[in-house]
Amino acid sequence: MKPCLKGFKCICNRSLYNVAHTSKELPPHNDFASYMNQPSIQGLHMLENECKGGESIIVDGWKVLKI
Repeated sequence: MKPCLKGFKCICNRSLYNVAHTSKELPPHNDFASYMNQPSIQGLHMLENECKGGESIIVDGWKVLKI
């Protein structure tokens, strides 16, 4: 297995907008859905986060598809 993407540094730039880089709630979604070769594993970590919350909702997409 080889990595799909290298790591990147996330910085605060108020002129750009990506909800993933905010403290707003993200509904269930697919990361990298538009990529031809999606990574099989994605790791996320925070060096510093002063926001409230942090809860995660995990959805089994294959099970939802079968319902």
